[in-house]
Parts: sequence; C-alpha cells; structure tokens
Amino acid sequence: MADYDVIVIGAGNGGISCAALLAKQGRKVLVLEQSDRVGGCCSTFVKDGYHFDVGASIVEVIYPIELAFKMLGTEFQKEVELIPCDPIYSYIFRDGSRVNYPLSLEGTAEVIGKLNEADGKQWYKLADYFAEMMKQTIEAFFTSPANNMVDMLKMVAKNPGILKFLPLFATSYQDVIKKYFKKYGKEYKTTVYGQSCVKEVDITGMEEIHKHLVAVDSFLTLENGEVQRIFVTLKKGPWGWRFVSWELASR
Repeated sequence: MADYDVIVIGAGNGGISCAALLAKQGRKVLVLEQSDRVGGCCSTFVKDGYHFDVGASIVEVIYPIELAFKMLGTEFQKEVELIPCDPIYSYIFRDGSRVNYPLSLEGTAEVIGKLNEADGKQWYKLADYFAEMMKQTIEAFFTSPANNMVDMLKMVAKNPGILKFLPLFATSYQDVIKKYFKKYGKEYKTTVYGQSCVKEVDITGMEEIHKHLVAVDSFLTLENGEVQRIFVTLKKGPWGWRFVSWELASR
C-alpha cells in the first residue's frame, strides 16, 4: 500500500470535507468508506419502492458549508444544485392524517395556529430566539475548535454573546418546546418513556429497514399498570444503537 499522510475513515460530509481540505493543503489523503456510496447521513436508500433519507433531509444552515467550499477555492452554489423544499416538513401519522409545515415563517405560524391559536403566536417568539442564537453561534461554535475547555474559553472570550445560549447545550428540545408552547407543555408532560415510571418493556417485533436503521414494535408497562404500544426507530452508529424517534400506536 502506498504511503499516505492522512487516512480518513468515513466518506460522509464531514469526512469528505476534511479529506478535501487536507488534500488542498498538499497532503496525500486516503478516504475509506464501508458503504457502497458516499455521503453518509446525507444519502438515500430505496426499500420496496420507497425512498428513505438516511439522515439529513434538508440543508438548513449553509454558512459552514459555504466556508468549506470557499477554502477549497470554489462556491457551494456553483458546485451543488440546491432545490427549494416547500413544505419543509410533512408529518404523516398512522391514521393517515398529515401535517405540513411550509418554508415561510408566517405559513408555519398559521399551521400551528390551526392546532392551537396561542401556540401559533408563540411560534414567532421561538423563531426570534433561535434566529438570535444562530447569529451569535454560527461563526463561533460551528467554525471554531472545541476540543477542550481552553478552546471553549477562547471561543467565549472572542464571542461573549454566546453565553446567553450556553444553557441550551445542557437541556432538551422538549424543555425548550414546553417553555414556549404552554398547551403542549401541559398536555404532553415530560414523557414517561425512558423514566423510572416504565416498569417493563416487551419487544414484540423488530425489522431492519436499512443496515443502519431498525424499527422496533414494543409494549411498555407503566408503574400505574397502564400498557402502551409504541413504535421506535433506532440507528446504529460508531458507539452502538441510538434512539431516533418514537410514535405512540393509535388506540
């Protein structure tokens, strides 16, 4: 085997970007990928005639990507065809009902408002909060090294505005949602699944929908005696299986 300066394991977006930047610097780079295609989580597979996204479905924050292409001497928009995605999300439930979220801020507020008028108004507050967070963190957190505490302190010293948003890194999405959407905070309290109130788990079925994704059919017995059937999707990563999503079966 020829000698290489760097061996990159994994041809996902991160691996390819790293390899390209190193090669641009003059290093001899070898990229190894176990799959039959590159792209990692930014790729698609077909099963029974349906197309499934392995991970990334849309590009939401393009600044770090644009920066990488710029460092390679080109432009993201020149190299990649960006196709507008509208609606940006479509949730289809087992009963056949569907909720579509459009690309526009106002359109999303309208959709949420149809579910609950007060939450439709709260959506604007949530959007403003995260818009400010992205403005403060995108050039600090997403493009700076964060390998240790010294790196973090340097980052904060250079961009003190990110201090306001540090608590987000120690909380959950559900906690944030409950803060802004009071209706759902009351109606859907902190989920019992995964906490001590789950007494017993009975897995009744498991199907591999992709070599990295598994669908699990299970029943949960709660401490109050209630039994709930849920469908869980798990994804296999370098450190084992991780939770992707779950759906409560219709009663």
